[in-house]
Amino acid sequence: MNTNTFKSKKVAVLFGDGAPASKDRFGGKGAGLMELARMGLNVPPGFTITTTIARAFAQHQKVPLRMARQLDWSMKALEKETGKKFGDSKNALLVSVRSGAKDSMPGMMDTVLNLGINPAIADGIARQSDVRFAYDCYRRFLQMFGDVVLGVERQRFEAILDAVKLHRGIEDERCFDGGAWKEVCNRYRTLIEEATGKPMVDDPQYQLEMAITAVLESWNNPRAVEYRKAHRIPNSMGTAVNVMSMVYGNRDDDSGTGVVFSCNTATGEPGSWGEFRLRGQGEDVVAGVRTPNSISKMAETMPSAYVQLVDIVEMLASKRKQDVDVEYTVESGILYILQLRNAKLSPEAAVTVAVHNVWNGKVTKEKALASVSAEQLQVVQSPTFDAVSYKAALATAKLAVGLPASPGCAVGKVVTTAKEAVAAKQRGEQVILFRPDTCPDDLSGMMAAVAVVTKTGGYTSHAGVVARSMGKPCIVAASDLNVAAGAVISVDARAGVILNGSVKMAGPENKKEVNLFLKWAREASYRRWRTPQLVFRYYDERITASQMIADFYMIDAIYNAVKGKSLEAKAKTVRMRIHTAVAERVAMYLTVAVGGELRHARKAWPETRNELAVLVSEFDSMTDEPDSSKRRVAQARTLRTLTTLGTAEHIRYLALVVSVFNGGQWTRAYGGRKWGAIANAALGFLKGELPHSMFADHAFDLQHNNGSVFGKNDMIDVDRNVHDLLEVKKHATDIGELHRRLVKVDYGSYSSRSALVLDADVEALYNEGIKLGLWKDPQSLQRSRYNDYNGSSSWKPQW
Repeated sequence: MNTNTFKSKKVAVLFGDGAPASKDRFGGKGAGLMELARMGLNVPPGFTITTTIARAFAQHQKVPLRMARQLDWSMKALEKETGKKFGDSKNALLVSVRSGAKDSMPGMMDTVLNLGINPAIADGIARQSDVRFAYDCYRRFLQMFGDVVLGVERQRFEAILDAVKLHRGIEDERCFDGGAWKEVCNRYRTLIEEATGKPMVDDPQYQLEMAITAVLESWNNPRAVEYRKAHRIPNSMGTAVNVMSMVYGNRDDDSGTGVVFSCNTATGEPGSWGEFRLRGQGEDVVAGVRTPNSISKMAETMPSAYVQLVDIVEMLASKRKQDVDVEYTVESGILYILQLRNAKLSPEAAVTVAVHNVWNGKVTKEKALASVSAEQLQVVQSPTFDAVSYKAALATAKLAVGLPASPGCAVGKVVTTAKEAVAAKQRGEQVILFRPDTCPDDLSGMMAAVAVVTKTGGYTSHAGVVARSMGKPCIVAASDLNVAAGAVISVDARAGVILNGSVKMAGPENKKEVNLFLKWAREASYRRWRTPQLVFRYYDERITASQMIADFYMIDAIYNAVKGKSLEAKAKTVRMRIHTAVAERVAMYLTVAVGGELRHARKAWPETRNELAVLVSEFDSMTDEPDSSKRRVAQARTLRTLTTLGTAEHIRYLALVVSVFNGGQWTRAYGGRKWGAIANAALGFLKGELPHSMFADHAFDLQHNNGSVFGKNDMIDVDRNVHDLLEVKKHATDIGELHRRLVKVDYGSYSSRSALVLDADVEALYNEGIKLGLWKDPQSLQRSRYNDYNGSSSWKPQW
């Protein structure tokens, strides 16, 4: 067929014809396969059905008519390239049908392997090779087609397989002979016919059309929709469909399959890392239903293919300039590359790789910082176990050890279903999802749980890949773990250890690369903010402490809630503006306020005399003025002196003030170390030791703890009980309620106060978050859920 007549509308493209390959059109998997084919690597022949078909299917619920003839042409091209024929029992071409969206969605959509087989074709394959191989392929097809296309639950197939293992006394199905696999196939066919009420589909062409339709439908299955929502992937893009001629990792003892990465995706350590399963097919590894071996096993059993694979992975990582994830199969000693994509790194790995890349001169610090997301940065700063408590638990409470698939530490109650995990989270409980293995249907539970543990699987199983993408601790292959639902366990997914009971938590893990990266991030954050300085115009602008508190903490809460969402960039800009202004106002206020308090310095013991003399001589201090007993006069003289000086002199001035307040013997009512802390806060800000946000929060804490910071002059007025506002900030966990309590101030004796008016940009972001469903409008919440503030410092929120 001459394809030039519909070139502009071509929707099925051979891997070798797809240059240049666009992810928007061919999906990530298809584009990767086309890239591999262009490089001349050994990729099984195949073609990609473009995302255009998925979008048309979503709109009309049927495949466009032009798809039929292009599918027919593409299959004929595969037959020509492989020398096999689709549907021919004497020389059968079998294919895989896989989804492939633009953005990787591991396990969220559907795959069918060994498609095109039926009893007659299985017999034909048996005559050409052996019965065991032929019917192993057939049982795999029956299970996947039955699950993905016909809707028969995967667990029902696994139950049959377990029963046959038990009956025959065989632990590993790879030891089955042909008779055992024939028995499994017969029982699988019976299950399908009983579950669907229809005969099993044996027509290869019909199988192919049904499988393609099932993959297109899987774009909108609940787990895929939930995954896209969680990872902010557009629903409108649609998935491509990849049809590839089968290569068989289950053919003989020189065959196997696996996944390999250019670095350890859990820790970030360099070097090839991954998994291998002898006499297996790809789903054995990535689905997590079988526990594979380390990639080092391949080096022992297939050294030639292993060396070739490592060279290819290193070359691909170098070409892409980032770590890669490669799926491969070895059939009778011949290596085939089945997929190429960018590796999904755990947060710890992402940070470690970024630092190593800087050390190796591959990227600049700026590019390294940009390669780590805000969510990943937050995870690497999360707590670990207390060392002493952990050591004791290891000695007395170890339950099991598995493979550490995604690092981190967590404590929670055991739940065994996704539904239970979701319900428990809604009750405010921390839970750990414990499953034999996870599948895409478990996504909601994995999102709700603080950690995931599975009995089987490997690093590259569904559980490991998805948990790493979420930054959640995950242990797989914990085959010896036997624990009841409701039990409290502690998970150390750095070492793969599961412990009985609750282990005390501590600060983040102390790892060299992580600590260095966090230092770079802090330095970069400082550079993005204005250089700390005293802004004297603020002295003539009046503002209330409650207004600053409301703006400061509302935008901070909003920004933290929208990280990774559509509002993040806007919230970040507004937060920087608000926090900069608040910090500069507070710094100006504190610097002038301490000058007023210095008028009492002569009442201190003589140890402060030297510092006072320097203040008088270097800064024309108010301490020499006869009228310095008046606060306003003292502050005015301080201001008049400081306006003629630069930041370096301001720092010198505050350093001397700190010495004066921290020395001598002050009376309880005046100056002393309390004011030394206040002056030291302003000093830390001007020296750049306290970033804007940290400094302002620290100043508010000083007010919260001793109540004597604000209200010393009109620059920052205390118009209501600031202590109570800060108490609300300290305990609030719900943004809607934080808004109500900070802005409306409707508690206790302050409920009659007029509502504050938030900064316009902050209020706009708050309302936009309500529209997007990111938090609830407090007016819709039942007020009975909350206790009214009773003026007691022991108040605790009830939400």
